[in-house]
Amino acid sequence: MKQDVIIEIKSLIEMGGDSDKIEVTTRGHRFIKDGTTYISYKETDENGFDGNSVLIKVEGERRVTVNRLGSERSQLLVEAGRRNICSYATPHGTQTLGITGGSIRLSKDGLSFNYELDINNVLMSKNQLFITIKECAK
Repeated sequence: MKQDVIIEIKSLIEMGGDSDKIEVTTRGHRFIKDGTTYISYKETDENGFDGNSVLIKVEGERRVTVNRLGSERSQLLVEAGRRNICSYATPHGTQTLGITGGSIRLSKDGLSFNYELDINNVLMSKNQLFITIKECAK
């Protein structure tokens, strides 16, 4: 059953000794099918991807797939303890990145995971993502 939810996303990024934090709150949906949790929402111009939508697929605490759909298509695959190669679209062009997954934690109230991004095995950033999900008031 699809639930209307409020999604709070906090992203912490470390790059070359600098750090940045991005926080976004939006409305979206959550549903569970065959033991897999799905979270979806529309992006806004806050992050430069206005008009795109995001579908996050969470397969327990072992795999998270973040798909951006629309004019800036991309897929980010994070698997605990494994490196994957992904194509990631930005407003400045598409990048091919290595994604090394860390821990993944899923609860009824949200999701958190961390990963490292690299280009040609050169570390670009360490990333942490915290997603809090709250049911919409009826």
